[in-house]
Amino acid sequence: MFRQGDIGATSGYISGLKGTPMTADNAPESPRTVRLKRLKYQSWHRGTKEMDLIFGHFANQEMENLTEEELQQFEALLEVLDTTAYNWICGVEKTPEEFNTPLFKRICSFKQLKGTVLRDDL
Repeated sequence: MFRQGDIGATSGYISGLKGTPMTADNAPESPRTVRLKRLKYQSWHRGTKEMDLIFGHFANQEMENLTEEELQQFEALLEVLDTTAYNWICGVEKTPEEFNTPLFKRICSFKQLKGTVLRDDL
C-alpha cells in the first residue's frame, strides 16, 4: 500500500526532471529530424534485401538534402510494394508518371547502384 508522498519521493524519477536545463543532449528533436530518422529506418527495413540496399543507401547519403516535396515523393515510394518498385528501377515494368519524378531518376542512377540494377534509359 502506498502512502501519500511515496511515489517519486525517494527515486527522484519525476521530481528530478523539473527545472533541468535544456542542453544539446536532452533537447527534443525537430519534427524534420524525427521524420528523417523514420524514413531511414523504413528504407532499410523494406521486406526484400534488394530494396533495403537501394532505398537504404540512398536514404543514408541523400536524405538530408531532400526538399519537402522530395520527401513526400520518397514517402510515397516507400508505400509501393518492393517487387513493383524493384521492377520499375530495373526497367522490367514501366514506371507510372506519378512516380517517374526527378527524385525517382536520382534513386535509379544513385552511385551505389552502378554495376547492379542501373537502368540504361535514364
